[in-house]
Amino acid sequence: KQWYQRRVRADRRGRCQTVAVNEVGLLIGKMSSSYPFDGYVGDRSITNKKILRNVFREGDSWFNTGDLFKEDEFRNMYFMDRIGDTFRWKGENVATTEVAQAIFFI
Repeated sequence: KQWYQRRVRADRRGRCQTVAVNEVGLLIGKMSSSYPFDGYVGDRSITNKKILRNVFREGDSWFNTGDLFKEDEFRNMYFMDRIGDTFRWKGENVATTEVAQAIFFI
C-alpha cells in the first residue's frame, strides 16, 4: 500500500483526483497509525494548515507536503517545484521571508 498519492484536482463533490502519468500534482501523504504526523512544535495553527481532511472520502486525513511532483510511466518521481512561501532559484528553494529579510538590511 502506498503512503503517497499523486493528487491535486478536485471533482464535482470537492474530492481530489489522481493526476495522469507525467502530469504535475501535489504530493500528499496519508496520515494513519502506520504513518502518523505529530505536527509542528509550538504553533498548532501551522500544523492544522498542513493537514488536508476529507480528501478522498469522509474522515480521511492527508499531509500536504507543499511539493509538486510528477511520476513517469516507470513510477519514478520527479520534484518539480514548491508551493507556498518558497520559490526555486538556481536549483535552490528560497523562502520569500529570506528575500524580505535580505532587502530589509540593504
